[in-house]
Amino acid sequence: MPIVDAPRAGAVPNPTPPTGFAIELALGGHGELSNPIAVEFAPDGSVFVAQKNGIIKRFDGIGDPTPQTFADLRTEVFNYADKGMLGLEVDPLFTSTRPYVYAAYAYDAPPGEVAPYWGDACPDPPGPTTEGCATTARVVRFTDTGSYPAAAPTILIDGTNGSWCHQFPSHTVGHLEIGPDGMLYVSSGEGANYNLVDYGQLPAGSPTNPCDDPADEGGALRAQDARTSSDPQSLDGSILRVNPDTGAAPSDNPYAASADANRRRVIAYGMRNPYRFTFSIDGDHLYATDVGWTEWEEINRVDLTNTGASAVENFGWPCYEGPAFENSYRSAAIAVPLDVCLDLETDVTDPPDAPFISYNHTDDVITGDGCDGANGSAATGVAFYAGGDYPAQFDGAMFLADFARSCVWVVYPDGNLDPDWDDRQLFLDHGRFITDFETGPGGDLFWVNSGAGRIERVRHYAGNRPPVAVIGANVTSGPIPLSVNFDVNASYDADPGDGIASVAWDLDGDGAYDDSTSFTPNVVFDDPGRVIVGLRVTDQNGATDTDAISIDPAETPPVPLITGPASSVVNGVQIADDLAAVGDDISFAGVALDNQDGVVATSGYRWELSQQHCVAQGGCHAHLLQTFEGVASGTFAVPDHAYPTWLELTLFATDSADLTASQTLRIDPLTATLSVTSNPTGLRITVDDTTSRTPFNRTVVAGSAHSIAPIEPQEASGQIFAWQQWSDAGTRSHSFTVPAGGQSISGTFASTGPAPSAYDYRIASLDGRTEVFAKNRHRTEAQSLQTPPLGAAASTPSRDGFWRASTIGRVAASGDAKRYGDLLARQRTAPVVDLESTETGLGYWMLLADGSVYAFGDAEFRGQPTPGQVGLRAVAIGRSPSGRGYWVTDAAGHVFDYGDARWRGSLAQSIHAPVVDLAPMPDSQGYWLLTEQGVVAAFGTATNLGSKVTASRAVALLATPSGDGYWMLMATGAIWDFGDAPRYGRWTRGSRPITLF
Repeated sequence: MPIVDAPRAGAVPNPTPPTGFAIELALGGHGELSNPIAVEFAPDGSVFVAQKNGIIKRFDGIGDPTPQTFADLRTEVFNYADKGMLGLEVDPLFTSTRPYVYAAYAYDAPPGEVAPYWGDACPDPPGPTTEGCATTARVVRFTDTGSYPAAAPTILIDGTNGSWCHQFPSHTVGHLEIGPDGMLYVSSGEGANYNLVDYGQLPAGSPTNPCDDPADEGGALRAQDARTSSDPQSLDGSILRVNPDTGAAPSDNPYAASADANRRRVIAYGMRNPYRFTFSIDGDHLYATDVGWTEWEEINRVDLTNTGASAVENFGWPCYEGPAFENSYRSAAIAVPLDVCLDLETDVTDPPDAPFISYNHTDDVITGDGCDGANGSAATGVAFYAGGDYPAQFDGAMFLADFARSCVWVVYPDGNLDPDWDDRQLFLDHGRFITDFETGPGGDLFWVNSGAGRIERVRHYAGNRPPVAVIGANVTSGPIPLSVNFDVNASYDADPGDGIASVAWDLDGDGAYDDSTSFTPNVVFDDPGRVIVGLRVTDQNGATDTDAISIDPAETPPVPLITGPASSVVNGVQIADDLAAVGDDISFAGVALDNQDGVVATSGYRWELSQQHCVAQGGCHAHLLQTFEGVASGTFAVPDHAYPTWLELTLFATDSADLTASQTLRIDPLTATLSVTSNPTGLRITVDDTTSRTPFNRTVVAGSAHSIAPIEPQEASGQIFAWQQWSDAGTRSHSFTVPAGGQSISGTFASTGPAPSAYDYRIASLDGRTEVFAKNRHRTEAQSLQTPPLGAAASTPSRDGFWRASTIGRVAASGDAKRYGDLLARQRTAPVVDLESTETGLGYWMLLADGSVYAFGDAEFRGQPTPGQVGLRAVAIGRSPSGRGYWVTDAAGHVFDYGDARWRGSLAQSIHAPVVDLAPMPDSQGYWLLTEQGVVAAFGTATNLGSKVTASRAVALLATPSGDGYWMLMATGAIWDFGDAPRYGRWTRGSRPITLF
């Protein structure tokens, strides 16, 4: 089926690669590259590849098997965990007047020190994620003179003075590109702790904060330095625009008038880890992938056509993640307080910019695409296809890669050549761990498949695609005579109806495919010496492909053996006998024996230490921490990490015949139990990135650090509670370490008074006016919406305040309600139809007519109907009383449940009038649906207390706190009361009433 007819969002996609496309090896794949991270194509046909360890390889062109070392910065590059050399760029005028190659890397020294300082390791103390082995960063420029390695580079941006300070082992300097304007653009993460809330308080005690930030403005909050004036501007969590000759800010940058040289460089900030970026086809926008924390991945768009300081865009991290406030940082912001986030939250003149695209870690990017977030999420590649041999529909399309999901999607352009997120398609499913996209010869897309050590090319064939040759062999080495059974079983042709028609073998290594045409030849090798066996396959249309494999008669691979730490085999896995706590120094040793060499020389040893990062959905992916070259033994410190996790130590041994084998040892963590309680019980407390009700237990790694903060104010058992103290005497928001024996922390809360009785109601009208009706009071609230008409309203749980949202998503707050965010124009896909408060009153959800749900403040996004599910239109959202879920209903009577909200039934039968509202039961066991006719339908434990079928149209339904009654609002303003709902009054004003809350 042609790709133009392939299913798009909301449907199960075709198998990949799509029809007409082939993924081909361009460079590497046979040991030429070690952990490649970025690729660049020069105008003269040469190709540059940056390795994470600080080496830049230069290839003469695609297919070159023997690259040269263009540069070697290993003594300067801090190659540990996610840090290393990550950015690479070739000047567009490389072959004329500017033979320059640019690189960005983590510099192996803290601020004010000289590399090599840590030496690609992080001992404990200070510990990689305990106190942090702080590093800085550099951007440099090499000149290609044709003599390699190249001479020492020119330093364009030297972060050793603290301009960059990355305390923890991730989110370092990232991407480089020369923009359409000839300026050099640079991205950088914020270098904060990824295990817990980090606002510069780490390590606990004194001294703290090796990055020398002001109190409560460090850690992830360095990404908000542009909003603070108490310290110099850092470059963390930002995108820079600089002169490629000097590294200084050009005079037309938005902050060009600033006295701070770093501030002048910044064009966007408030990002966690903008790993890669690219430019739109017209050059007007920059699109950056921002790798998220626990909830959201973002693609942020920077408008390059705006000028002046107001043009600098702030994407909100760590105060915001995705479309809403980041809940863990918000808890800390209130508790500390973190003024940066609190000020940003209430800034109506310069609110944060929402991501252009965001997707939740628990959701499919496309329903049924098989690329779920079970192994985590990490948006690591983005590129636009500018034109070439691909079908015309791809012209201007955005390609997006997620490293953890190991998938690629294509987002097609709309009429304005902007990426249309509603028009997306799976392009390639699992198997590619992509760290960079680039456009290469012919306009084709190339990507770095880092885990496989390959640069791959995405090609399109208008007609027949060539087959893919893969040699199978039962053995590749051994004593002579060596009998080898070859096969082509893994070879294939992706075209429907096509297949492998014939094969030809080069079995003697002379380069001629003239030795056999069998699909399963057997060859006996009698003489020692390596033979390169080749295979050529031909499909039914005459297209060919080749593969090669090394056969080593009279040789056997070495047998590596990890001798320490002591270990045992459990279910086929080599596991260390002792469990490891954070900060433990692990001594390792090994030996490799070879039938030909005896003991393999230590120069042939390579050790890799990696950490498995596991997520709530149950999957894991590996992060390479560090390598040890040419040693038989060594030590490393166990890093802190969220549980579940484990370490993997692998010994690779290569003998004199260049045969390699490996052994892997799994080192499991020593765990401890963190118990959290409260007095009174049942209150909500945030630990690290998750908020839970007490009492709760967490399994953690012994010795690991954690952050804790209360949710306040909060309501329970009819009372409003505020935090008083922790049992460990810590401050309201603080960090602590859990010892091997576990730890218990209890929070004491005090009642500040009873929760107000809520037997009242409000009516809001189309023009934004609101009237309050209660036993002894009645008042009118003045209209405060700047952009009516009113779309929705919701009360705070205390009933002392409320929000009103216009149909375009502008929010106004009254009383004790605080404004947590608006729906920005580029997010809006349909009018706002309903608003719902969280249980705490510290956030709200917004529902659009197409079923889209947006979360603000401490509201957590739980899901939304996929395109096509909503019938006539979405009309109401109702919160489950726990605050952990909600229901959405549409006018056709369908009910969708998310989080802990449970489906109790729908008006699936034909209804005589559309549904206009949903009112949940206070016990979360049921709900009512109201139709426009005034008919009430009850589901679950909800009891039908009555309907009111009149000539007037019903518009809203509101349950009493007891669940034994409800009010019904009619379009005339009349109120009908049922059960224990008292009638206090009716709407008497001129504008049409639209909601009851």
